[in-house]
Formats: sequence, C-alpha cells, structure tokens
Amino acid sequence: MKINKAIANLIIYIIAGTVFMIPLLRYKASVQSSLGFYFGTIIVIVLRRKLFPVLCYFYIVVSNIYMTYVPLKFMDSITVMAVIKVYIIGYFIFLLILTKGFKKYFRKSPFKYYIIWVIISVGIHLISAMFFPYNIIDIFWRLVPLYFSLLVTIEIYRSKQNLNEILLAIIVSAILFTFVAYIELIQEKTYFYSLWTGVERYRYGILRVGSTLEDANILGLFLLPSIFIIHTNYVKNILGKIVVFFLKIFLIIILIITSSRMSFVAFTFGIITLYWVTGKPIKQMAVIIGIFFILCLTPYIFHGLITYEAASSSQRIFLIGEAFSKWLDNPILGIGIDGFWNQTSWLTMNEFAKQLVELGLFAFIVYLFFYLYLIKIFFKKIKYLKNIEKYDSGCILAATIAYMINSFSLDTYNYYIMWVLPALSLYFYGCIYKKDNYIKEKKLQETNSFG
Repeated sequence: MKINKAIANLIIYIIAGTVFMIPLLRYKASVQSSLGFYFGTIIVIVLRRKLFPVLCYFYIVVSNIYMTYVPLKFMDSITVMAVIKVYIIGYFIFLLILTKGFKKYFRKSPFKYYIIWVIISVGIHLISAMFFPYNIIDIFWRLVPLYFSLLVTIEIYRSKQNLNEILLAIIVSAILFTFVAYIELIQEKTYFYSLWTGVERYRYGILRVGSTLEDANILGLFLLPSIFIIHTNYVKNILGKIVVFFLKIFLIIILIITSSRMSFVAFTFGIITLYWVTGKPIKQMAVIIGIFFILCLTPYIFHGLITYEAASSSQRIFLIGEAFSKWLDNPILGIGIDGFWNQTSWLTMNEFAKQLVELGLFAFIVYLFFYLYLIKIFFKKIKYLKNIEKYDSGCILAATIAYMINSFSLDTYNYYIMWVLPALSLYFYGCIYKKDNYIKEKKLQETNSFG
C-alpha cells in the first residue's frame, strides 16, 4: 500500500511526539523527562531536514506540557520550554532579516493589519516594562506566542505545504493528549492532576481526566478548536473522511468526559456559529430558535453553576470581581504582568480580565480586537468564497468563537493553539494565495455587471 506524503509526515510527528511523551509520563518533571524531547527533535531533524517541521514538532511539545518547566538533562537551570522559546525567537529574527522587516508582506491588506496588531501588542508590553520592574528577558518570553503566531502566518503565506504541516501538528497534538486521557480513564488515575490537587478529582462519579495538560478544563480548551479544525474538508482531503470521522468521535467522547461546563457552552456556540454561517435558511432559523432557548435557560444554568457542586465556578466569578477592583487602581496601565498573581497568589481564571487588570484598558481593547478582527475579515471575505471554501472558513470561525468563549474561564494567553488561529483564518478566509485572484475576478464581474 502506497503512503502519501501527508500521511508519512503525520506518522513522523506521531512517532516523535510519542517518543517525547513516554519519558514525560514516566518521570514527570524530572531531568529524565527531557530525554524524549531530545530524541523526538533528532527524529524530526533527520527525517524532515527543514526548519519549519521542527517548529511544528515544538508546537506538539508545548501543546502537551501544561507543566511547562520540564528540565533539560545536564542543564539544570534551563527548561524544555526555554529552548523552544529561544528557537522561536531565533527563527523570528531570521525571517525578519530574510524578508527585510516583512516589508513585502505589507502589500496584503489583512496581513498588514495583523502585523500592525502584533507590533502594537509588543509595544504595550514594552511600555509596561518601563513602569514596572521587569527583566527584558521576561518580556521576550511573554511575547513568544505572538512571535510564533506571526511565524506560522508568514510560513503559510510562503508555501501551502506549510499549512499542511501546521494542520498535521494540531492533529498529532490532539491525538496524543486525548490518547493519554483515555489511558488515565482506564487506569482510574491521572498522571498530573493529583500532583497539585493532592487527590484524584471526580465529577458526577467520573474521573476528570486531564491528560498531559494536567487540568480537565485545559484539555477541553485544546480539544475544542482542534475538533473544528479537523472537521474541515481540507483536513478530510489530507487524511480521508473515514479517518477524520473516527478521530472526531475519539476527541468528542473525551471532551464530554472532561465534564468542563464552559467547554460545553463554548462547543455549543461553535456549532451554532458553523451552522449559522454555512447553513441554509431553515438551518439558520433552527439556530435562532436554539439561541432563544439558550438565553431562556441561561439564568437557570448559571444558578446551577454557582450552587450545585460548582465551587470552581463561583470561585471564578469571585476572582473576576477581584481583578476588576484591582484594575481600578490603575485603569490605563494595569498592575503589571503577573501582578494579580503576585498580589493574590491566584490566577484571574479569565483571559479578558487578565489582560485588563495586568496591562490596562488599552491592552484589553487590543486583545479583544484580536478576535473581532478575525470575525470581521470572515464576513468581509465570505461572499467571495465558494461553498466548500465557505464551509472550511466557517469551521475556523467556529474554532475561534469557541476558544474566545472558553477564555472566559481560564487564563489562556500562553496556550499555543490560539496563536495558530490567525494563520489559519488568513488562509481559509481567502486572504492569501490563489483565492486573492478569485476575489479580484469576482469583484471585476460585479463591477462589469453594474457597468
């Protein structure tokens, strides 16, 4: 049986990712756990011999270690995450020099505005560093997800093959952490969750598996956009419809088992988004009815969240209130990066609140613009897309909406799947590649018809 190139690359990533995972699960956060990282990196370098696949492998790694401080053997003061961040920054600088400051990419309007968004975000962090006592390395570390996002966007712009690479990395990440979650379920013991809770946690009599991501809510956070991305026709053409069907079932079952309430809400709104933007009028009417019932039930849902076995939900609401009160102390600049943790020893449990309280009002608006921009360009481009392209674009929009909603219950800034969304959006919404020509032709036809 002949194996096509995409499947062969998928197998390479799965092997490298598995090699990384085994020592991590066996030794937890000890120095031995990094041996798999070394061997996995070697496998990708030897078999692929390109820079971007190494970046994709590192994406698989960071997607599977919520415990980010996995040590490197023989380097006690350096972590796996530190090496990955240095690689990303180095790659970013390399492309910056190679493309003379990304100058040629400014010609593409959506890409231009995305670069501007990145520059403004970097500027906000640097301004924060001027008023709060940070080491410049801390700021660079904080900005790595932004650099990663722009790297992926540029590489997809440069070659369609790189789009396939990052999609394969997402798929492999989803497979690995879901597979480990099933092992946890069968063994009735979590690998990492009990390390910080002290006990195995159950809800409704079911073990709340967290996989290598430690927490069931974080597992749900990664699964949601992955499911919508895998659902695209583009991925079906790469892996085949049968493989994608069973993969989605594989992921959705474990998503249900996480019993993450906010993930369920986010998943529902993701499905609503997909049906609304791709469905016929009768489906859109069904969506309207569904939203109506959700709004009607919302008071009862939130009452249940706070009163019935939901201490974590009431805790999140309390922390949001605390974040808001501390933000009032310095509404423009905020209280500084990680300032809420330093003052309370708690996370905000809400990324929007985190942006507001730590970096101030302007940063909050810029962060919100990240989502609004992706939504805006979808509706700007959708009328020029064909049905299949529209459906795939709808899947990416659904992934974005689902992640945005889930960010109301977790600090999500450093979770890398979010930073892949701009690159996928700019491609699937028809902002780059041959679809630009299609859009120009469509506009020309419209102009001629009016003429």
